Amino acid sequence: MLENDKQVLNNEKIELSNDITKLTAEKDDLLKTKENLTKEKENLNTDLSNAKNEASQTSQKLKDLQQKHAPYDKLEKLYAVFLEVKECLIFGFVKDTHNAMDLIGYVLSDSKYYVEEFYRKTQQELMNKNSDKGEKLVALFDLLFECIKDKKFKRLETLSSYNSACITLYPEQSSTGNIQRVVLRGYSYNDKIMPSIVDMGG
Repeated sequence: MLENDKQVLNNEKIELSNDITKLTAEKDDLLKTKENLTKEKENLNTDLSNAKNEASQTSQKLKDLQQKHAPYDKLEKLYAVFLEVKECLIFGFVKDTHNAMDLIGYVLSDSKYYVEEFYRKTQQELMNKNSDKGEKLVALFDLLFECIKDKKFKRLETLSSYNSACITLYPEQSSTGNIQRVVLRGYSYNDKIMPSIVDMGG
């Protein structure tokens, strides 16, 4: 009987030892798994940080490229609008204008004359109910001014008030007192004050 009890205890001891060994192995596996997960988390955080840095650098490069190409985009837009309205223009240089720089060069050759003629033609087209070129000519005028203002053109700090040359582009709005575009003394060229089509709001 005692021998049997001893055998049972030995068997339980062996089983308990096996359980301890098994639990120790499982603990080691869990520790390794935890260590691997920690490393994986650190790697993911590093990858995420690198991705954020790359995204930030890419965004900055995109902004730099957009800023670098902005003048070219503006020139392309200027020439595109010019092509839409060139049949309205009676200037001799129209047939010889093949890009935006040609247009700017011709306008700069006699700025006062061309600016006044651009305005006069714009006013005519806006008053012509059968024409759809008026707004395009306004856009051309504005884009032209934007492209050449860094040369001899200067925007006045304060626009002058109405004078005898300030004719509204939408005269029918005068009765409502809601004039949207007027000609003001908006900028100078070679220190001479020049008119500019200005959006006054609605």
